[in-house]
Amino acid sequence: MKGLQFKMLYLGHILCRKDCLVRTDDKEEMIHSPMLSVLIKHPVLGNILYDTGNFELGDKIYSAHAKKVYPVPEVITIKEKLAENGLTVHDIDRVIISHLHMDHTGGLPYFDGTKAGKNGIIVNEDDAREAFYIVNAMEDTGAYTMQTICGRQGITYHPVNGTLALADDLILFTQRCHTPGVLGMILKTVRHGNFLFTSDAIYTRESFEKGLPPGGTINQSDEEFYRELELIKKMQKEYDATLIFGHDPDQFRLYDKEFTD
Repeated sequence: MKGLQFKMLYLGHILCRKDCLVRTDDKEEMIHSPMLSVLIKHPVLGNILYDTGNFELGDKIYSAHAKKVYPVPEVITIKEKLAENGLTVHDIDRVIISHLHMDHTGGLPYFDGTKAGKNGIIVNEDDAREAFYIVNAMEDTGAYTMQTICGRQGITYHPVNGTLALADDLILFTQRCHTPGVLGMILKTVRHGNFLFTSDAIYTRESFEKGLPPGGTINQSDEEFYRELELIKKMQKEYDATLIFGHDPDQFRLYDKEFTD
């Protein structure tokens, strides 16, 4: 039996101040922040998506704060990207959302009524608890959006905490940084080695290598970043893994490249 295959999908970008992702003295420097989804073709579990990018009509639903701090000049929908790969949303068996911010949940409405929606969108329990509270109780919803995460009968959620091995070669783990719970992911391949996806717990390689937390207000504290940084360093060593960060502009060479066993 062949092992898993995966492809990192480019879904457009945010153009924001670099300091929001990596602390810098130049508060006006801008950074091209790509949106990432991962399409996994698993020999046992079927087709899996990790994150879904931005919502195509985000300007109409995102909070004023989100639009000011994280403007989105380019959106490629997950529906379009799947079509480029010969798939539709109905071909996806499960969806994993690293955390419920707008630039990761924008494609969820497409899965209303699909098998992935009915099978349960895998999310971190603590992040989901905060997200649903904020969108239902607060006027400023920050980076969460009611329209992409709530109110669809054809979508259910499967909340998890800690570590979840969906298979021996596909493992989810919880990071306590950026939000109350961000699901990182480990993919194990025979030919290409292991890959560790941090999502937004660590935005970029520069942040990882230089130990630079975000300069904005999205994290609760620098301490949570440094705690997770040490966790990722240990996990990288344990799994001898290639690191894939949440919004690294230098990872473009890996986008749309198929990793096949």
